[in-house]
Amino acid sequence: TVAAQACFCSGDRKHGTHLELYPRPDDSVYVSGFGGSPQLDKDEILSNTPSSVPVNEARAVAVREVLAELLDARLVPEEGIAGELRACMRPCPPDARPLIGPVPSTNVLIGAGHNCWGITWGPPTGRALAELVLHGTSTRLDLAPFTPTRFL
Repeated sequence: TVAAQACFCSGDRKHGTHLELYPRPDDSVYVSGFGGSPQLDKDEILSNTPSSVPVNEARAVAVREVLAELLDARLVPEEGIAGELRACMRPCPPDARPLIGPVPSTNVLIGAGHNCWGITWGPPTGRALAELVLHGTSTRLDLAPFTPTRFL
């Protein structure tokens, strides 16, 4: 059984970042949220593919340092972080608010662009979208600040 918790660590002053720790069924821990990535413009985003986003090795070393400070250092492998190192682009609209609601002139609803807050915003976004499907409106969340049309 995997614990149904995640650990969100407060900002690290030395590296100016934070960590998120997620337990997995195989007893490993997924570490995420180390930040420090540049903001990309639309053309840069469109010219990238998932496999073209490079891992910043210095950030991986910094993750190990922060983990060693947070945990018993003996729990963090000396050879570095075991497993895969990956980098990705996190979707984040220019105003840092997610896009939630209907896409104009379609039968499409969108709930995206949560940046690093997807795990937190996922449940209320799902509920709001379900209410839109079932009732045509969201009663639990004011979607006006998140309308996908705000950039048109």
